[in-house]
Amino acid sequence: MDYETICKEIKATGKKKLTQQEVAALCHLSKKTIYKLERSGVLPYEEQVDRLIHTHVIKTTDVLAMLKERHCKQSSRSLYIKIMTHYYKRMLQKEPDVLELNDIIRMTGFSKSGVLNWLLHGDLPSIRSGRFYLVPKRYLLDFLCSPYYRTIKNKSPKQKADMAEIERVYRLTEKAGGVDE
Repeated sequence: MDYETICKEIKATGKKKLTQQEVAALCHLSKKTIYKLERSGVLPYEEQVDRLIHTHVIKTTDVLAMLKERHCKQSSRSLYIKIMTHYYKRMLQKEPDVLELNDIIRMTGFSKSGVLNWLLHGDLPSIRSGRFYLVPKRYLLDFLCSPYYRTIKNKSPKQKADMAEIERVYRLTEKAGGVDE
């Protein structure tokens, strides 16, 4: 679902506070994701205790702010995506124009079977040359910045390190007031 539709659904509830389960259902996220967002401080919550039942209650305004932040990071014009693109362009700078399977494995940190799945399913566009897959640098850059790659559930250590560095640069740039390009 798109950002505007989800926001309308949340506002239509008319509630000032939502439970963890309600947030998960309205935002189309798992309860585990909401829990992680709470623990990381992205979604502030209050704990309500009713006898033996503990419930996490989240302000509607905090949910809308979280959604806006997540949505803005997805837009191709967002500062986050620009920083990510710049980071990966720098990483690919010294690489050949056409990459082979082993190059992609080295740069992403994923296994051979994982990368082959991307290639076979068309998630990572490639050119087939006999039994070899060749990936132009531009295709790999688009793939690395795609929502698909960013939302892979089981991230490789290399991807985690890359995402942490991108997030760090994003936070620093955000504090500095933007980027001059």
